[in-house]
This record gives sequence, C-alpha cells and structure tokens, in this order.
Amino acid sequence: MVNLNLKNSISIQTKIFLTFLIIIFIGYGITFFYIMKYENEILIDKEMKKLENKAEQTLFELKNHLIFLKKEAAFLSKLEIMDDIIAKDIDKRVSNLLKKKAQDLGENIIFAVIDNNGKIVASSQENIKLSFSKLKKEEEIIQNFFIITIPVTASFDSNRHIGKLILLYPLKNLEKHLKNNEGIYSWITSDIVDFKKPEISGETLEVKKRFFAPLQNLILHYAVDKKIALETVYHVQTLLNIVFLIMILLTSIFIFFISKNLVLPIKSLYETAHYIIKTGDYNKEIYSNRQDEIGNLTKIFNILIKKTKESLDSIKAQSKKYEESLIDLIEFFNTITKTESKYDTITVAIRELKRLMNTQDIFFTTDKSEFKNAFMLNIDVKNFKENRSENLGTIVIHNPANQITNLKRFYNSIAQMISLQIERISLMEELKETLRAKSSFLSAMSHELKTPIGSILSLSQYLLTSSKLDQNDLESVSKIEHSANHLLQIINDILTIAKADSGKIDMNISKIDIPQTIKEVLDILNPLAESKGVKIINDIKGELKINTDPKLFKIVIINLISNAIKFTPKGDIHLSLKKEKNDYKIYIKDCGIGIDKEDIKYIFDEFYQGKIYKSGTGLGLAISKKFAALLKGDIIVHSEGVGKGTTTIFVFNSF
Repeated sequence: MVNLNLKNSISIQTKIFLTFLIIIFIGYGITFFYIMKYENEILIDKEMKKLENKAEQTLFELKNHLIFLKKEAAFLSKLEIMDDIIAKDIDKRVSNLLKKKAQDLGENIIFAVIDNNGKIVASSQENIKLSFSKLKKEEEIIQNFFIITIPVTASFDSNRHIGKLILLYPLKNLEKHLKNNEGIYSWITSDIVDFKKPEISGETLEVKKRFFAPLQNLILHYAVDKKIALETVYHVQTLLNIVFLIMILLTSIFIFFISKNLVLPIKSLYETAHYIIKTGDYNKEIYSNRQDEIGNLTKIFNILIKKTKESLDSIKAQSKKYEESLIDLIEFFNTITKTESKYDTITVAIRELKRLMNTQDIFFTTDKSEFKNAFMLNIDVKNFKENRSENLGTIVIHNPANQITNLKRFYNSIAQMISLQIERISLMEELKETLRAKSSFLSAMSHELKTPIGSILSLSQYLLTSSKLDQNDLESVSKIEHSANHLLQIINDILTIAKADSGKIDMNISKIDIPQTIKEVLDILNPLAESKGVKIINDIKGELKINTDPKLFKIVIINLISNAIKFTPKGDIHLSLKKEKNDYKIYIKDCGIGIDKEDIKYIFDEFYQGKIYKSGTGLGLAISKKFAALLKGDIIVHSEGVGKGTTTIFVFNSF
C-alpha cells in the first residue's frame, strides 16, 4: 500500500510554477511583441503619413508661390512700358519698374529684360553675371537661380517679338517656406545648391519627396524625433512591466495553495503508475482516505489497474493462439503449393492436417453422407471446360487434439486453398495439352501446305516466263502466283507465332546502334513510301547503342513502319526516339486513315483486321507484339479515330 501523504513535492511545485510563469511570459511576450511590432508600426505609419502630408503641402505651397511669381512676371511683360526695349530703355523707365517690383516681392528676386540678341536692356540689379543667350525653356535652373522666362511682344504689334522678361528666383529662398515645429525638422538637399541641414539629435523618422519639374533635382526632407512619435507606446510598455510583476506574485501564491491540495495526490498517482509500467507489477494499489474527487480518482485508478491486469493476461493467451494458428496456416499453404497433381495435393493436405490437429483420424472420401462429431472440408473446384463447380470429395477430421482458434474460418481457408491449388494444376494441364495440340496442328499444317503451294508457285512462275500465253492467260497466272505468295506468307506468319508461343525462338543478343539500324530499315522501305507519295521524316539521330536481338528488332520496326506506309494515302510519317527512366520508346506517327476506337482493343489479336481497311493477313501486329515482349518491351497504339492518324509506340529495353 502507498500513502498519499508524501512530503517531498518540491519538483512538482517547481514544474507548476515554471508552467504558469511560462504562460505569463508567453502572454506578456505576445502582448509586448504586438505592441512593439504592430503598435509601433501603426504609430510610425501615422507619423510617416503626417510627414508625407506636410511635405506634399509644402511642395504644393511652393509650387503655387512660383506660379504666382510667374503670373507677376507675365503681367509685367504685357505693360506698354516694355516697348522701351526697342529704344534700349534710354529713359530707364523699365529698369525703375523692375526695381520697384523686385522690392515689392522681396526674397532677393531679380528681374531682367533682354533683347532678341540676348543682351540685357534693363534689370532690377546692376552687374548681373549670368548669360541669358542660351535660355531655351520657360522655366529652368541656372547656377543657384530658378529662372522664369516670359516672351515680350510690342504693344502696337502683337506679332512682333521684341525681347524677354526674366525673373531670377534664388533657390536659397525655398528654405524660408519650410515649416518646423517642436520635434519636426525639414530641409532641402540638392547637388546644385548647398542648403542648410538642421542639427538633429537622436533617431528620427524621415520622409523624402522630390520637387516638381523643373526643380526635380531638389529633394524635400521631413523628419520627426522617434521618441516623440512613440511616446504613447513607451507608456504602455511601462504599464505592462508593472502588470507582469503583479502576475508573478499572484501566481506564486496560487501555486502554493494548488500544490497542497491537488499536486501531491496527482504526483502519487503518477509515481505509482510509473512503478507499475516499469516493473509490470499490477498488484500495487494506492491508499487514500479522502472523500472528494481525488479520493474517487484513487478508487477508480485501483479498479483500472485490476481490469488492465486481467485484460493483458487474456490478450497474451489469445495472441499466442493466433500466432500459432497463423504460422501453421502459412506452413500448410507453403507445403501444398509445391504439389503437382490432384492426388499429391489431397495426400499432402491430409498429412499436414494430421500434424496440425495432432490426430491420425483424418481421411478423404467421396461419400456424401454426414459424419457426426467431425469437421468436414468439402473440396469444390471449378470445371473450366463446362464453366461449373463440382465436388471432388470431403476431408473428414475426427477428434482433433489441437483446437485451433476460430475453427470454422481456419478450416474454410484450408479447404479454399486446396481447391485453388487443384484448379491451378488442372488449368496448367489443360494449357499444356492445348499448346501441344496447337503446335502439332501448326507443324502438320505447314508441312502439308508448303509442298503444294511450292509446286503452285513453281508452275505459275514457269508459265509466266512462257511465251505461248496470251495477255488474259498471263493475268490469270499472275493472280495465281500472287495468291500463292499470300498464302505462303500466312503460313510463315502462323509458324512464327507458334514458335513465339512455344518459346522456340532463339535469341541472339548483340550490341547494335539504334539510329543506324533505323537508317538501314528506311533504306529498304523508302522506295515503297515514295511510290505512294509518302515522306518519312526521321528524327532519330546521333548514336545510341544497346544490347538486343538485331533480327527481331528489325522485324518489329519494319512491320510498324510498313503498316504506317500502308495506311497513309499521302502525307508524312514522323519517327522519333525518347528515353523514359529505363525504357526506350520509338514513336511512329502518321497522318493516315487512323483507327476506329472500337478496333484498338482488338488490333493485336491474330487475324483481326479493322473495319475500314481490310488488307494483309492480320498477323503482322500480333507477331510484332510477341517479338516486342521477347525484347523486354511492348507495342502501344494510339488514335483519335478514323481520319485522324495513328501513333505507334515501340517500347524496348537493353539486355
């Protein structure tokens, strides 16, 4: 018996404390991370948008200011006094006007008037060192000035251009329009003018905006002190730290009370369960005089341990029986699959059953009567000739000493296995008999037919060379010779199929070059293709050497390309080669009459011909399919239907 009043609970308390501490840390960390990442980002985004708005507002105001100056210059250019440009401003009226206007506008603005030759006629300031002869645009930057150029026409003739009014705006004036508040800084940078940058201490958030044309080389900067922007977040972080410390204190108090009333009993349950698992001693129990949920948990735990022990004992016993039954069944199956006759199968089955059942009272009978207190295994097999099931007899088992678990299923499995083995033997015997009969028939037929057909061919060829026959007789004899050749080809094809089926074709493996072999085949078949107006396009180039039977390989290729030529009235036949994993594939694609989709599944059957083109013996593809199998490959035919061409794929491997 184990007492629940354990004193040492430091480790479990520490674990619970650390667990709660981790949870608090995770919660704090997620909150802190969220505030630091997302709140910071949100505040930063807001500040950046404010800076962007300020920068855009400043640029907008600067642009309007320059537009205002341009309007003022345009107003001056239209005054009648500008006609004095023609008289070189002898009375200095234009100069005085420009000085007065420059003083009104302030900002050190300079006005100048030039004639059509680019010479200064009048200005608001003496000794202007700039040359205006190369001015091309209405607005442009020269040195440190933004220059606005307004054409001047004569008041008495609007079509007469008498000069230009030029406004020179110092770029340094742009700084006067920048707005700086507490913690907000703005300045301009440029490769042209050395603008003054304010002194900034600490980290800032900064926005850059490029000026409008033609001041696009100037960049307006707006920045804000990061501490001011994130002041709210820093206050929240301080509050979080205070809450975090309070949570740790409360957690410590909570754990102290929880461990006293809950953790110690649970720890005792854990240690007892661990001891039972480690030692396998399911007789151990836990004692507790508590009447609460913990006491009930202890009682249920003791009952669970007891039930677990009973279940494990039962499972071990059943497992042992199932294991023995499975091994016996596998050994039985392995033994009877080696038998070669019905009698051997029944004999071996009875012998093995005597071993399994540990009894000698087992026998086979064809008697249909019932045997009391015995297991009966009915051996039912299928008669494939008559397509029906028939009973061969019954194996009777009396008083088995070794009781197999789940006897009915066990015996049914044995009976089914015996039946399947007998059916397999019967099928093999019938197949061997059929092959022997087929081989004998084909051999006899070939010898019987070849002799008269040879005579017919000899006589027809002799008659064809005779000069005594008229034209009609020659045509008749020619038909006889053609029919005899056709019949001889059928006999040779049948004999080839018979040899392939019986495994009598000798394989002569050697190394061949596939592209070279294809070229040799095409040298033979090209005349046939050209006579029909069919072009064979060969994309199989380079060098690819494999080990195979050259004769069988050529026969397959010749048959497949010949078929493509035969069923292609006109057009092209494409040959290509691909390698997929360990397989080589030769594609023969034609644009001929195609194949009906219903015909494709029968196309490799012996003597089968399609619906739309009946020609030949119907044995070529069957022979090619068998030879392809001998070459460790296959033949696949694809067609989308009649009139849509055919793709034949010869799959093969290297030996």
